[in-house]
Amino acid sequence: MLINYINQGWQWHVAGMPEYLNNALSCSNTRIPTWLNTLGMIKDHFLIWGAGVGNWEQVYPLYYDEVAKALIFNGKTRLQRLHNSYLEMFTNVGLIGYGFLLWLVALTVKSAYSLLNKAGLLTCYLCLALC
Repeated sequence: MLINYINQGWQWHVAGMPEYLNNALSCSNTRIPTWLNTLGMIKDHFLIWGAGVGNWEQVYPLYYDEVAKALIFNGKTRLQRLHNSYLEMFTNVGLIGYGFLLWLVALTVKSAYSLLNKAGLLTCYLCLALC
């Protein structure tokens, strides 16, 4: 499944999808429709700024049947989590917050790499053993 943003808006491409993914989208996997509805929620309002930290649970009821029929969400059953941490985090903090998070991860990896380059071989082995 490919998702593109072009000048007409978001485009969903499902052509050529393997059979096992078509089965997952049908009824055997109850999380996929929730993820697709969340992508619809992101494209409508929350791409740049996000819904706010921890607000997925409050905003999702407005979108639960927008793209695909949600199998595990109805009037009696409410989801507290999306069960996809990356997608939920992107929905909460948006592109700006997710970019900031990726920048922090890159900065941490760069700092660790420079420290390990300066350290001796024994220190590098000890750090690898701790990981």
